Amino acid sequence: MKFCCFNPFPWPDLAQRPDRWPFPNSAYTSDAGQKLFRQCIDQLVYAEACGFDWVGVGEDHMTAYGLTPNPMLILSILAERTTCVKLAVLGAPLPLLNPLRVAEECAMIDVISNGRLVAGFIRGVPQNYAAYNIAPEESRQRFAEAHELILRAWQETTPFSWNSTYYNFPHVSIWPRPVQQPHPPIVYSANSETSAVFAAKSRAAIGAIHLYSLDAIDRVKSAIDAYRGQAARDGWEPDPEQFIVGFQTCVAETDELAFRKLEPALNYQYQILSGTFNAEKKALANKPEGYGYTPVEESPPTLGQRLDNHIVLCGSPSTVTRQIEYIKDTLGVGVISTHMQVGNMADADVRESMHLFGSHVAPAFRSDSKLHQDSVTTSYKPIAQSLGWHVQQTRHIHRSKWFDIVQDQLVLPSNEQREYTYIDHPGSVFMVPCTPEGQIVLIRSYRYTTDSYSWEIPAGGIGDHLELALEDVAKKELLEEIGAECTELIPLGSRFLGNGMAKHRAWCFIALGARPAQPTTDDETEHVVQIEVVDRDRAKQMAIDGIVDDGDSALALLLALDYIDRNQSLFSQDKK
Repeated sequence: MKFCCFNPFPWPDLAQRPDRWPFPNSAYTSDAGQKLFRQCIDQLVYAEACGFDWVGVGEDHMTAYGLTPNPMLILSILAERTTCVKLAVLGAPLPLLNPLRVAEECAMIDVISNGRLVAGFIRGVPQNYAAYNIAPEESRQRFAEAHELILRAWQETTPFSWNSTYYNFPHVSIWPRPVQQPHPPIVYSANSETSAVFAAKSRAAIGAIHLYSLDAIDRVKSAIDAYRGQAARDGWEPDPEQFIVGFQTCVAETDELAFRKLEPALNYQYQILSGTFNAEKKALANKPEGYGYTPVEESPPTLGQRLDNHIVLCGSPSTVTRQIEYIKDTLGVGVISTHMQVGNMADADVRESMHLFGSHVAPAFRSDSKLHQDSVTTSYKPIAQSLGWHVQQTRHIHRSKWFDIVQDQLVLPSNEQREYTYIDHPGSVFMVPCTPEGQIVLIRSYRYTTDSYSWEIPAGGIGDHLELALEDVAKKELLEEIGAECTELIPLGSRFLGNGMAKHRAWCFIALGARPAQPTTDDETEHVVQIEVVDRDRAKQMAIDGIVDDGDSALALLLALDYIDRNQSLFSQDKK
């Protein structure tokens, strides 16, 4: 499965819900607005470090529900601040926009992100038609025309003219064109069977990014069934990743703690930020040729009702894992969109939820999260497949509890056959120990691979501790290597190490309150010859000068020191 981190950019400080739409902007302040955008953008950047496959942004107008009138601007920032995560607009309301402008902006995002755009196209919610003064009765025809024009603009290599009921362009020839050919992946709405059938005819994905009503899962299932039915009539079978469903999500150490965090945030979202356009929605739904079904939020369900009807993800990592398993079995979806920034939930709680999801929940649904049982298989690498790299065979030429050595036989687009050998590593944890006074603990160890002594930080692989949470592995390694316990572990996210020769993700932590003592390991190959406590400035210089010559340790040190510099209150007695 794939996982998306979606962020609606909700305004966190509204005292009460307005009587009607649109929202008066008198409560907006520039300082709070800048803080909100920095916080939400930083969360989406952090999502890549947590291991999410996509990040997503929607589009809203004249509302505090979501401050994203142009999601393309957000994606352009994320294109520069991330490296591999997919960038999804979920979605662009085509009937409200100039379709050529959409085609051009999407192409630009795809180019500057090196082919990472996922283009979600929707009709949009009724209040946005009021914002742009466009008749919602025209939405379906406008959508169909805009969709066809955008696809043609992306693919045509010679100028053409376009004439339809709502759009007339005598000259069309967009620059640039998208990196992904024939076009970026497309996602349409799964809010109705009509939309699902339309998407299936185009072989586009469908998504229900927001679940409001208690019967939402049944509605989504009906749409997916309609999609599968149309695909069967057209003679093809859709992949699970063509079905996307989104949930407000909160993961915490325990179910009770997660409930306590999510419930007030949900109440703020539905009692303050939502519901100002309910009367107009009802009127539109009742028109014979109107907009169609759209959910209203007059009596929002309680958190308990949402949990009972499977329209939120909330609880400990094991609870959320079971909730996703139910959704996967019931709907057959391949992409889950998580809405971590719910209402006015605190940034620290959102980040903790993202970290727990990435380190404890998502790995349970990865195809490579468990050791392969067969010696010869076929690796599933969808991006390689999209590039025309065909994996003929995967052979595991070495296995151990620490890592596998994998050999793939590839056929490239030129028909050249290529052998690709790499290390398939289950992952590692790296801990930067900090004493209560704010000093850094380093160790000097013997490394057989380089036959040298190396200054580094405590670290260890998770391959022989797959039954443990990442934090528990980190605490175990800390005790073994420097004989210390810590008062708190602060997650710094994760990074791939040596990605030219290995699939190896490392999770980094700051270990606060660590006082070094005697190492407890009885493994003769874990040969620690020196433990040194140094000031933070000295630790930073050692990493920069190469005295800490283990690159992974140097990276973790610099990440930790940057975090500490931005959070000086971590230490009561600050000694740099």
